[in-house]
Amino acid sequence: SPDSYASFVSTRTREDVIRETPLFAKVLLDDAPGPKAPTPHTGPYEPREDALRQVDAILVSESGPPPKVTIITAVWKKLEFLKEAVASVRAQTILARERVEHVIVEDCSPRQDLRDWLAEETKRDSGNYRIVVVNLKKNMNNIAASWNIGLAASRGEHVCFLDADNRKKPEYLERLCGYLDANPD
Repeated sequence: SPDSYASFVSTRTREDVIRETPLFAKVLLDDAPGPKAPTPHTGPYEPREDALRQVDAILVSESGPPPKVTIITAVWKKLEFLKEAVASVRAQTILARERVEHVIVEDCSPRQDLRDWLAEETKRDSGNYRIVVVNLKKNMNNIAASWNIGLAASRGEHVCFLDADNRKKPEYLERLCGYLDANPD
């Protein structure tokens, strides 16, 4: 029922919800009474309440330990390009030894096929690759706002951005994390 669901969501932080939800959970954050933003997380960025109020749902697969790196991608309508971007992340060499989280902020696209594909990709998660889809209530018309929402949902030690119409070479994350670990300042 909506009341029991609202109670469930309102008594847990975002980390609790992500940790406790079964495979492919749809967490509707807008139905919860009280504060709309979860408590701060353990990642390098603090979530922003104004950004998280724009979230309609978060689709996650499994939880697990925090990832080494989070990739944030904002998307609106670009399904054909997004498929290539996601494939390039799945091909990263770092996945052989480190966990990678890919936060995809779906900016209220009018394309149902995009939302359906993202839901299926969430179910495909395996090994060290975890996908998190953040569905927004309305189009932000601002990629920086979508990135801020992605940052609020991220759990990685390191964060990088990938535009929906770009791809990364297979060794990109390996080299990025190696550099950042060697140069923590």
